[in-house]
Parts: sequence; C-alpha cells; structure tokens
Amino acid sequence: MTVINFLHELTGHGKINRLIIFGSRACGDYDAYSDVDLAIDAENFDRKDWVTLKEVAYYEVRTVLQISIVNFVRNPNRLQNRILEDGFIIYEQ
Repeated sequence: MTVINFLHELTGHGKINRLIIFGSRACGDYDAYSDVDLAIDAENFDRKDWVTLKEVAYYEVRTVLQISIVNFVRNPNRLQNRILEDGFIIYEQ
C-alpha cells in the first residue's frame, strides 16, 4: 500500500476528525532520515482501532520513511496546541 492510499483510507474512516502532519517534516528542519509525524484526531477510536491502524502503517505501507502515529486526543492540551500551531491539517471532516 502506498502512503497516498493509506491516507486515503484514513480519510474514508468515519471515526477520524482530522489528520495533522507535525514535527520536523512540518517545520522544515528535517533530515534525510527523519520520520513523518502524523497526529490522528479520533475521539471514538477504541484500542482495537489504534492497534490495527499502527499495524497497517508499520507493516503494509511501502515507504522509506517511518510513519510515527500519535493519538491527538490522548495527549495533554499543551502538546495538542503545539501540534496545531506547528503542524498542517491535511484532512478535516
């Protein structure tokens, strides 16, 4: 599965409110080996949803860059605010 297909599948998932790219890739201070940080805002995801999502990202997405997935909702407000300030919303329901 390509990264684009993976992101497209995520946007078709009714439980996801937003996808946000953040971290060094969003800020422009990345190097060749930096991962892609992806915050997923999905209040109604249960544990099984998260495990499945991370398994697909790790095992099925074909990319040279690692995708690091963060549960936006479970992070403290301070980190949520930083993700929103520095990141880019690439999908919003």
